[in-house]
Amino acid sequence: MLSCLILFYSCKKVEEESSKEYDLYQYSEMALYMHSIYDMHTQIREKIVAGEELPELPSSLENIHTAEMSGLFERTESFEAFSRMYLQQVTFIYDTITDTSVKDRYNNAITACVACHQTTCLGPIPKIKKLLIN
Repeated sequence: MLSCLILFYSCKKVEEESSKEYDLYQYSEMALYMHSIYDMHTQIREKIVAGEELPELPSSLENIHTAEMSGLFERTESFEAFSRMYLQQVTFIYDTITDTSVKDRYNNAITACVACHQTTCLGPIPKIKKLLIN
């Protein structure tokens, strides 16, 4: 009987502890911004592959210049140059005057993301490369 009570209590304690929410990582403003950019490119990719009209570019793209970075990273001249190049490439996706296909223009924007990440934050590169359209 005593062992049943001990087992019941220990199971209840484990259940209580497992129901707690742990917030182990706080995303920086830049990390959240990058996640939203990834989601945006996922939508654009789907539209290009389906041959559908592209969604509007969000006005928040300019936040790349102001979003607060985590303590591990800082805004450098290199980062600023890459971010300007990225914004230019994203804008070109919507350029209907050029002879370059929308797929190639889109892939150029994704390649700009990879180029920047190769200098600073390598972790998301495999995920970013999955956005490329073959």
